[in-house]
Amino acid sequence: MEERGGRKMKVFFDTNRIPEELIRNKVKYEDAIFVEYDLNNENAENYKDAEIIILNVTSIITKEILDKLPKLKMIALMETGYDNVDIEECKKRNIIITNVPSYSNESVAEHALALLFTISKRIHECNKEMENCNIQMPNLMGFELKGKTIGIIGTGSIGLHMAKLCKGLDMKVLAYDINQNKDIAETLGFNYVELNNLFMQSDIISVFVPLNKNTNHLINKENFDLMKKGVVIINTARGAIINEQDLLEALNSGKVAFAGLDVFEDEDFNCKKDNTSRKLIEHKNVVATPHAGFNTVEAINSLIDVTLKNIDLFLQSKNIDDRVV
Repeated sequence: MEERGGRKMKVFFDTNRIPEELIRNKVKYEDAIFVEYDLNNENAENYKDAEIIILNVTSIITKEILDKLPKLKMIALMETGYDNVDIEECKKRNIIITNVPSYSNESVAEHALALLFTISKRIHECNKEMENCNIQMPNLMGFELKGKTIGIIGTGSIGLHMAKLCKGLDMKVLAYDINQNKDIAETLGFNYVELNNLFMQSDIISVFVPLNKNTNHLINKENFDLMKKGVVIINTARGAIINEQDLLEALNSGKVAFAGLDVFEDEDFNCKKDNTSRKLIEHKNVVATPHAGFNTVEAINSLIDVTLKNIDLFLQSKNIDDRVV
């Protein structure tokens, strides 16, 4: 196996999501290729000699794409989740997959809280009315977070950081996770509850679980029926964790008062589309951001550093701590 800089074709996709100067300054491979767009079924054959590909969430790796990359040995994901890759097919082909499990704990939790602040203080609506010179204060009344109950689904590193931030605001924190960290819960001062109890008791629900077969559409009409009228939903995890059609109906009925969404089932973000994701983005009671929770200077630097470390360890035939497969 060649050392760093050896002739193993490395292709960095989706570089338009990361400041070009940051990644180019850190990447020292002479044979690196930088591609602004995602890897997809139409362009995969152009990179048939690639042995290492570097991706983020916008590239969906299927069996059909893998068939067009016969020399592929490694997929280095510049993200935490790996639901966009056919894991089983990669196992069959002995393709190593790595991720970056904890590069943006603070960034994503702060983004979730920023969405919540925007909603609670109606900042997005205030901004529009200021621009339109049409200030109607009764229409812009918000609510305080102090004393509100937030239900946090998923208490990994990001969820725990969110719990810490919310406790600092004097909020009551409930949490659900199949793996409970009761020592940290006691230290931070929050309680684990069953999922249905979280749905019933929370004024705000924030999601921090990975997307898999158990969490796909974890939040759906049945769960919305359990929630308080006027609940606020925050999702910075993966779009498909929430059934988007059910969320849209809950927003239209008033069951859900507001939603802050950084993730969607369809993240093409094509403004000409007329699907449920686009309807949510355009909904008057939704604050939408383009999967940007990771997008801070600190998180991006960490993301690139850990990804390059994983590639170097692979090139040197060393063990990789961040190996998914």
